[in-house]
Amino acid sequence: MAALSRSERRRTYPLLVVHGVLGPIELVLTGVAEVLLSAHTRKHDPAAVELVRDSLRHANRRMLRNAVISISLRREDLTDLLPAVTAPTLMITGSDHSGFTRT
Repeated sequence: MAALSRSERRRTYPLLVVHGVLGPIELVLTGVAEVLLSAHTRKHDPAAVELVRDSLRHANRRMLRNAVISISLRREDLTDLLPAVTAPTLMITGSDHSGFTRT
């Protein structure tokens, strides 16, 4: 799994700060849905969009901040370690997700 790109970090960090200060306002709800969901999903799966938005509305701000920082912003690039994984492993993601590569 790759670390976030510079572009992904530039989109994620401001949303985290705004959410911490103002909570789940429309700017944050829309921005996070755009970061997490592909354009196709946003257009054709309103239930997925609402799930993301609803999750943000009900998340504990402190816990959400901790998760975003530790799982996303501080995530190291583990791509070089993947060949050492010996257990059968299946990773599934959409074709628009840049965090995974095909091997």
